[in-house]
Amino acid sequence: MKNNYLYFLLLLLIPTLFISCNSSNKVNKKVKIAWENMTVEDISIAIKSEKVTVREVTEYFIARIKRMDKSMDLNAVVMINPDAISIAEKLDKEIAKGNYRGMLYGIPILIKDNIDTKDKMPNTAGSLLLKDNFPKEDAHIIKLLRESGAVLLGKTNLSEWANFRSENSSSGWSSVGGQTKNFHDQKMTPCGSSAGSAVAAAASFAPITIGTETNGSIACPASVNGVVGIKPTVGVWSRSGIIPISHTQDTGGPMAKSVKDAAYLLGPLSKIDETDEKSLSATRYSDYTVYCRPGALKAKRLGIDSTLLNIPGELGEIMKITLEKLKNAGSEIVIVNYRRSLSNTSGASYEILLYEFKDGVEKYLANTNSKYKTLEQLIAGNNEMKDKIMPIFGQEIFEKSVLRKSLKDSIYQNAMVSSYQAVKNAIDKTIKDNNLDAIIGPTLGHAWPINYEKPGGFNGPSTYGHAARAGYPHITLPMGKVNNLPVGFCFFGLPYTERELIGMAFDYERIRDVK
Repeated sequence: MKNNYLYFLLLLLIPTLFISCNSSNKVNKKVKIAWENMTVEDISIAIKSEKVTVREVTEYFIARIKRMDKSMDLNAVVMINPDAISIAEKLDKEIAKGNYRGMLYGIPILIKDNIDTKDKMPNTAGSLLLKDNFPKEDAHIIKLLRESGAVLLGKTNLSEWANFRSENSSSGWSSVGGQTKNFHDQKMTPCGSSAGSAVAAAASFAPITIGTETNGSIACPASVNGVVGIKPTVGVWSRSGIIPISHTQDTGGPMAKSVKDAAYLLGPLSKIDETDEKSLSATRYSDYTVYCRPGALKAKRLGIDSTLLNIPGELGEIMKITLEKLKNAGSEIVIVNYRRSLSNTSGASYEILLYEFKDGVEKYLANTNSKYKTLEQLIAGNNEMKDKIMPIFGQEIFEKSVLRKSLKDSIYQNAMVSSYQAVKNAIDKTIKDNNLDAIIGPTLGHAWPINYEKPGGFNGPSTYGHAARAGYPHITLPMGKVNNLPVGFCFFGLPYTERELIGMAFDYERIRDVK
């Protein structure tokens, strides 16, 4: 009787044990899926097929940020969107009804803290002066981001005022967020000003992040943190709702671990904005990923400046290997000379930024709820909060910019000719005279130590600067490592050639690690 009782009890327990084990396996499978190692396409397909919910993916990346950002001493993310989970839940309800908006649906995205969002997140530019600046409207690219079904996950740290407050600033430091550190070595600079976005991409805190660039602020941090950064032609992405430096050079752009993942964001956010003059005439495409095809380097003519052919040390060796790989892929390497003729344009370029910052930032502040409406008031506010805002470096750039007159001033007009127009003419002539598909080179050297007393330290030559000054598109992607730190390789070209550059970069990424 006793044995019969035990046998009967076992029969009752088996289904329960089976259900428990099966349920446990399901949970374990979800826990074991390393979403940070998945591509945008992988995650999107899993969401579309309802193998995972948007909420689960969103919670996964939030947990990763909370677990790793401080423990690794990266300091890349300044705030997680309080609405992120509710956004994810709404998207899950939509997809349960069969609504699916495309590849970005449910993809968590982090944005730089100088982009307006109409929600519970302020737009600070990294400055404590703007800690209560809650925008009245989304930036144009954020409206498009929401329309795509992406999840606005939070905001990333940046160099305060996008590295345009002091000539002695430390890249990645802001009075709001403190010091962001390089993902690969926390003693090293993350470069700026989109430091947090690049580090967050490298740390896989989101599949895609958004940075902004005026003069290398996507290229430099992407390069030294070993990720892809795309700076589109000025006007392809609207600048409305982004705290400005220069209407001539400013643009946002995507950052990710692969060319294709970055390209997924470029198209959906490339739509006309009637309030941004440069947006009106831009040539754009809804999907740039279709150009991510093997063989894109075949029969291409790629120009490299003669000054970049004999770089010393490890960087030079990696460059030689890279050029050989490009040749093996079917590209022709053409030696050109344009850099020397532009060596004296940096002073005029700086003047353009000083004039345009004063003009642009005051127009931006006029439409905010901030009590600071002029550059003079920002300078006074920084002085009043000097201990918190300027413990490391000052505001020399602000103090120079405030002295500039209107954009009708002859000094500004002359600078536009001797820098902006001169750089455009030189690039145009080089590409057209040599029938080039792109100009190439090292993005720059590896990261350098964070040093508040001597904040400079660029290692090696850079290729992206002239493209930035001209407002032309460029893309940087990892090329290799020097001293165990990433170095990037750069493609840039004529306006609105993003699709060609993305194709070539994708093909180089494909062959880069092939022995």
